[in-house]
Amino acid sequence: KYTNLTSMPSRHSKNAGDRHHFTYKEREGLSYGTKNIRVGSDSQLKFGNCALCLHFAQEPMATPSGHIYCRECILEYILKKTKELKRYRAAYELQNEQIRERKLDEDSAKEQLKIEHFVKKQSGEVNLPQATAKSSSQLKTNSTELTIFNEKSNQQIETIKRKIEESDETKKKKFILKQKQSVDATSIEENREILKRSSFWLPSHAPEHIEKTLEPPDAQPRSPMSNNFIRAKNLIPVCFTVDKENKKDPSVICAVSRTEINHQPAVLLAKSGQVILKSTADEFVVPSMICPMTGAKLKKSDLVDLVKSVSGFSASGKVEANKYQPVMM
Repeated sequence: KYTNLTSMPSRHSKNAGDRHHFTYKEREGLSYGTKNIRVGSDSQLKFGNCALCLHFAQEPMATPSGHIYCRECILEYILKKTKELKRYRAAYELQNEQIRERKLDEDSAKEQLKIEHFVKKQSGEVNLPQATAKSSSQLKTNSTELTIFNEKSNQQIETIKRKIEESDETKKKKFILKQKQSVDATSIEENREILKRSSFWLPSHAPEHIEKTLEPPDAQPRSPMSNNFIRAKNLIPVCFTVDKENKKDPSVICAVSRTEINHQPAVLLAKSGQVILKSTADEFVVPSMICPMTGAKLKKSDLVDLVKSVSGFSASGKVEANKYQPVMM
């Protein structure tokens, strides 16, 4: 039947999109939707590198949270954030001053209105209700009005009785007719809300401008990694012991055991600035609380846990990155 087998149509089950759901391959080929990717060790920050410039730290400094930075990078960051906080604080004070002045103007306007009303009341400009003597003609008119009111009230009572006596069938018929009406007998406000939801682009339905108020500023700059308050005097100088054999890609080694520090937990001795493995510190430093290099006495606060590097294994830390892309339905 088919002379050329290449022109033969393929089965529908072999085509993409033949199922009610996407397969893994089809979902990965799409350009929308949240995607997850496994991050390897090459994409992780190496131990001893600056958390800002991502290069090997020059004149390394450590924060109390255990992050390592270049001295120039972290000081430049603190100076920049201090200037930003100063400008933000000035804007916040100006905003508070404007709010205070606006409130004073409103209070003074209210007081002025009270004074004007009091002056008009004392001068007799305000119309007050005055009691007048009722004449006989007024009494007659009042009596006739009273009889008319009684007649109207009797008519209203009769109409109410008539409504109560209506059967359930007539009520059902009225309800069905109301439901069959093509025009919805809703109120004007409800129609406006419906139009606002369906025709939100109209100028009359545009949202009103809401003046945003500034939040109170921080007293100090915050760390770029831990978001804790940071000051220049709280930075701890670090003295790395570098493996001199590998000059192209320098690596940090333990100052005591001479073991390369890659993904193992490390500890900084704040008084001497030496970096050693946590296992070495637990074995040699913690029992005596004496620095093995300088012999100085140490406190618990002098042992700073450094943030370790992450490998490609899931046990070492977060190795998965997410890219969020909303799907327009």
